[in-house]
Amino acid sequence: MKLDPPTPLQWKALQECVVVHRNRQNQNANEGTVDTATIMAAPLIAIIDEATGLTTVNPPNSNCREGGRFATLAAVVGISTNEENNDLNDEDDEESFMDYMNLCPVDEEEDFIVPLSSSVRLVGIGRAVLRRYFYRIPSELCPEESDVLGIDTDINVDEELDTGYEDNTPIVMSEFEPIVDDASIYALADPERIGEKGQRSYRCSPVYALSALNNISIRVSWMHDNRRTLIAGIKAAKARLNLYDENLEDFDGLGALFENGGMDAAKSDRKRDNNDPKRKMTIDDFLATFKGNMLRIDPSELPQNQPSQLEKLEAMENYGLSYFGSFSTIDDLTKELSFQLSPYYSPIFREREEYPFEVSSFVAFRALNGFANVNDIAWSLKCTSSIERLTRAYEIMLDHTLQLKRLAETLSVELEECGEECTDLF
Repeated sequence: MKLDPPTPLQWKALQECVVVHRNRQNQNANEGTVDTATIMAAPLIAIIDEATGLTTVNPPNSNCREGGRFATLAAVVGISTNEENNDLNDEDDEESFMDYMNLCPVDEEEDFIVPLSSSVRLVGIGRAVLRRYFYRIPSELCPEESDVLGIDTDINVDEELDTGYEDNTPIVMSEFEPIVDDASIYALADPERIGEKGQRSYRCSPVYALSALNNISIRVSWMHDNRRTLIAGIKAAKARLNLYDENLEDFDGLGALFENGGMDAAKSDRKRDNNDPKRKMTIDDFLATFKGNMLRIDPSELPQNQPSQLEKLEAMENYGLSYFGSFSTIDDLTKELSFQLSPYYSPIFREREEYPFEVSSFVAFRALNGFANVNDIAWSLKCTSSIERLTRAYEIMLDHTLQLKRLAETLSVELEECGEECTDLF
């Protein structure tokens, strides 16, 4: 996610999270303690959106009975400027947000990044539920670094650049509680129907839960690989059809002869029908009598003008497979994401046997971005069962795979009509 550019209040919240982060670092350094989540990780901020905020959410085994609003805990990892004449415009020159904040206050005007012309990159690393909101006056930015770095404190950067960001406007804060998955839940059963005939237990033994997680995780990985293979074959089939159409030329002129003849015959038939006084009314003529009512209807809303399922699939970018998952398997993406999340979670939490499957379930839905709708993505974030999230991801991937297979069959028929074989594509 990118804030491009951040609003004034968003920028103040980003500054506050950096100040709190730095104060915690100084406190740990003075006390001689090590805090993994604050020393090695980037500052965190809560992000709320409309899709996940329609209904309340409550973490499992929470002490509070009332739910709250869902929020994504995001790490502030980088900042870049959007100015055209600035060398930092290149994405490769993106600065660490902490490194940039350590420059405040600055003694050189070119070292100052104006918020309204900057882009801040955020990466989601966790989930939380927000319950009680309050206001907080912003802390002083860089209160001690100016003396340490030997910066002239008489320089007023705010007046020179006139950014208007250094004021005492309150920041919206909130109390939050982390949301984590409950691995003991066997979510394929309905907890409201416990005790009925044929209903399974809502919870299960740890061994059974791990076995079920492993099985569904393998099926999701396999289905994702099928999508990648089908889309690669569809792209190759499209390329062959385009190459065939470009090289198709009427060298002997027979095609043009039949084309003109067909057009002349059709025109003569229409002219003869129009001159015949006894001809019957066609369906087009009958519908033309309702022209006044038809003008009030949007043609795009008519059922016959709606795109088919295959046409919607072809209109999607990369046929519904996001570039996040088009080049790698679910297992490789899970390992990479686990490495990126390691600074934010304790070793005890990451050593659990359920942890790789929990990460894999979120990777699966991240790979579905582009095909799954917003409601499915929002549901996956608020769900607290890894096996239920993986099962839902498998069902959506299966639906996507079936649509891709129908599109592949259509392209196979078109290639066979052109004299091409496509047994090596799908």
